[in-house]
Amino acid sequence: MYDPITNIMVDVTRFLTEPVRNRYVSDELGVCTVYTRKGTHYINGHMTRTLDVANISVEGGLRGNGIGMGVINSMHAANPYQATYVESLLNEGLHQRLLDDGWMPVAESYPPSVFKPTDNKWPTRSST
Repeated sequence: MYDPITNIMVDVTRFLTEPVRNRYVSDELGVCTVYTRKGTHYINGHMTRTLDVANISVEGGLRGNGIGMGVINSMHAANPYQATYVESLLNEGLHQRLLDDGWMPVAESYPPSVFKPTDNKWPTRSST
């Protein structure tokens, strides 16, 4: 059975090794497409290297089946930077789901954005 999450992660892994800063990644059937970038953000008092999820779209008939969340979580697991940053959340259900799953709000962001630190040297007050 075709798994768009596993399939898109092949393209995400390729993107992470490329010298480009940003591009669309997608699975080979076009079920899910993500505009992503290697970014730097000032997040809640810290300059932070991030893997950004700027836009995610799932083919209409497949929305609500966990593909978007699965892709976001898989991208976070593969992230070599300090945090994963999901920006400008227009879908309130997705925003709430991310918060419920432990993602943290970015202060003063509108539309709301969230982030989740990786284990890759998240800054602490003592390290700044």
